Amino acid sequence: MEKGNERINSLVKMLKEIWENFKENNIENFAKREFPKDFKPYEEDQKIIQDIIGHRQEFVNSNMSYTYLIATIIDTCYSTQVRRFNDICKVCECISEKESVIVDFIESHDSPKYKEHISQLVNKIKDDIDIDKIPFSFITKYFALHGKRFNKNADALPIYDKYVQMYINAYFFGKGNKNFDKKNVNYLKFYESMDEIRTNTVGDFDQLDKKIWFTAKCIQSAINEEKPSKKELEELLDKHLLFLDKKDYDDKYFENVIRDIKNSIKE
Repeated sequence: MEKGNERINSLVKMLKEIWENFKENNIENFAKREFPKDFKPYEEDQKIIQDIIGHRQEFVNSNMSYTYLIATIIDTCYSTQVRRFNDICKVCECISEKESVIVDFIESHDSPKYKEHISQLVNKIKDDIDIDKIPFSFITKYFALHGKRFNKNADALPIYDKYVQMYINAYFFGKGNKNFDKKNVNYLKFYESMDEIRTNTVGDFDQLDKKIWFTAKCIQSAINEEKPSKKELEELLDKHLLFLDKKDYDDKYFENVIRDIKNSIKE
């Protein structure tokens, strides 16, 4: 029992450190310092993707070679599961039609026009009878990776995944139906929701994405190290997270990530 208490106390201490760095928007540096082994693959993935995007022009006129190559890498590195649910070639066909838009956007930084093209693409895929599950998360990652993350002069774009949805839910909690609902798969609505969040928090889509993602992954890493049971995590949520006031959207998000991880644990 005493050993179990030590593990929980150690976990609580680490969660508090994660929370403090999360609130201070210093979570990326903290993550790489405290969990270097867990985040090393992330850095390698980024280098590979950046290198391929850097050679984009070599592929632009060769059918959809570039689109398929980068799509396959994104699907692998980010676990977007496009290949699992769909014919990835079909998805790439839709995206490759917008390849010139990607190049034009990066050169002109015409953000409003770019959002419109992404929205049109989402609607096209949504209406395509050959596509079983709309790869919304994948599409947002595909286009965002061609923005500010690898071109400092381009406008960043928001990325969607389950943690982003959890943050959206926490931020708009009690504010009616203003937030984005993935069931509607509306890119412009998603952009507007994320735009309000980033304006009132970190000020940049790229920074917001990293804040959300690194925090969730840090919590996962901390829990994986101590290996608590579902019961121990439930007690931790009930008794030990006293540093959370549970009123702020950041606190709600932080607690919801722990609950999500707890629910995925197999006893």
